Amino acid sequence: MLVRTPITDDNVAEPTEAFTLTASEQTTDSTVNGSATNTATILDDDLPTISVSNTVDDDAVTVTEGTDDFAVFEVNLSNPAASDLSFDLALNAGTADLADDFGPGLEVSTDGGNTWTASTVATFAAGDTSVLVRTPITDDNVAEPTEAFTLTASEQTTDSTVNGSATNTATILDDDLPTISVSNTVDDDAVTVTEGTDDFAVFEVNLSNPAASDLSFDLALNAGTADLADDFGPGLEVSTDGGNTWTASTVATFAAGDTSVLVRTPITDTMWQNRRKRSR
Repeated sequence: MLVRTPITDDNVAEPTEAFTLTASEQTTDSTVNGSATNTATILDDDLPTISVSNTVDDDAVTVTEGTDDFAVFEVNLSNPAASDLSFDLALNAGTADLADDFGPGLEVSTDGGNTWTASTVATFAAGDTSVLVRTPITDDNVAEPTEAFTLTASEQTTDSTVNGSATNTATILDDDLPTISVSNTVDDDAVTVTEGTDDFAVFEVNLSNPAASDLSFDLALNAGTADLADDFGPGLEVSTDGGNTWTASTVATFAAGDTSVLVRTPITDTMWQNRRKRSR
């Protein structure tokens, strides 16, 4: 005789489960043993897949330095678990620097972002499918390229998910693009020199914010009412140490972290030249 009972196909990730069927005699002493029992094992088909995304779609997280205080990731399970399920969280530096550009702390929210707890573990309560994870973004004053880092969520219990771990990327957009300016060495006004007194016209080339890496600018002299070579120039010299040393160059290069470069060109003493011509 065959006996069957229906098996429920739910969408909940569960461990392997079991139940039993017992057959008991209705008439005493009609069998040797009186009853018999056997076990049925249910293998689950709802092992979840873990994923990491932004809070809107499945794409990477994008934040703007100075605007966004945190990069917020959403860690998801494709199916809810029947019991609590935990995942280790790890930040991985890419082109961004850990602690300098982001992190190092992590916070977790299981209530949609209403409350946050410092943790490196994301725990899904039974029935839940989403946990938010965030890390702080540093608002510095350094001009940097677009940078990126990643967050990885890894299962603590082997074979609790289909894929074991998931990673997604956060991109940091910089808000510190510098402004370049040229002035005298005292204030933002034009440079004023006296022929016969000042051997050079000295300009200060400035960046409003320091750069994270070397940054170079081409230099060009342009004749106005003064004549190039007759009244000034034609050479240019650059100093990156406040005027202690000078190098002939038509390029001003700011080393990482610097905001000022001095540039000078010679001033011709035409009065002396005219007197010399007349004396001949």
